[in-house]
Amino acid sequence: MAFVIGILANGLRVALIGVYALYNHGADLHGPNETLYVSFVFFFGMVVLILFNQLIKNFGKINSVTDSKVGTKAAVQAPLKPQTNPIHRGKSPALLALALFAFTFGLIHFSKPNPIPLRIPLDTLPIQIGGYTGNTIDQINKRLRPFAADEEIMRHYSDNAGNSFEVYIGYFESQSRKKKLIDYRRAWMHEEVAKVSVFLKHEKIVIKKKKIEAPNDTDIYFWYFINGRIITNQFVGKFYTFWDAFFKRKKNAGIIIIETNTPENKSLDFLRIIMPFIHSNLSAF
Repeated sequence: MAFVIGILANGLRVALIGVYALYNHGADLHGPNETLYVSFVFFFGMVVLILFNQLIKNFGKINSVTDSKVGTKAAVQAPLKPQTNPIHRGKSPALLALALFAFTFGLIHFSKPNPIPLRIPLDTLPIQIGGYTGNTIDQINKRLRPFAADEEIMRHYSDNAGNSFEVYIGYFESQSRKKKLIDYRRAWMHEEVAKVSVFLKHEKIVIKKKKIEAPNDTDIYFWYFINGRIITNQFVGKFYTFWDAFFKRKKNAGIIIIETNTPENKSLDFLRIIMPFIHSNLSAF
């Protein structure tokens, strides 16, 4: 039976993909946030099996005949216990199934995110920041930028003491399966990382630091900026991306990566200076 349900569920999944693609040209093949991926078959089958199991139990109780005879006067005088209608007992799974389907269809039809362009372009980031002077560069470490964002800036900042930083900011007006903020091609950045605190005027911001071994032998500092939230955990970032897409109909976000071979104390000084400018630009939409 599970095999039959799986075939039917996959057919329904393909049909929903077709309907979604018909009304949402250029959208992700597997629906918003991949809700129509193969896992749809599992969840749909689970709901069907729960309902089928409850249906069998209810029919069994309705068709069973009890021939219990109790003795004369005691049986007559014994108070009758109220019987629970099996139909009422079967409402909970049905309501759960309806809620799941309502959620799925709501996700498909009402959560198509709108692209959110920045009102202030990223290239308006100041060239002179504190004692640092910036120059636009054409490329950075390819592992840090495996694909282009919708809007980007790449700068090399340095001071008179020889401290230098390569700054990459990528902004996504929206996200798709092929181009998204938290991508498997940057998953390595989250391995063996340390947390560092940047103390601004009125707040403390925690970001991630990772050591890149030879041939670069540099440090990278990075964080995500999702609608005013500073995120360093990729799973938390995915959750907020889903949350904003479903409830706010937007999937805009930014990533900031700074690569340097400067000691940490000097790097934190630079971060304290540049971070407010970066966040101001990424908040302008």
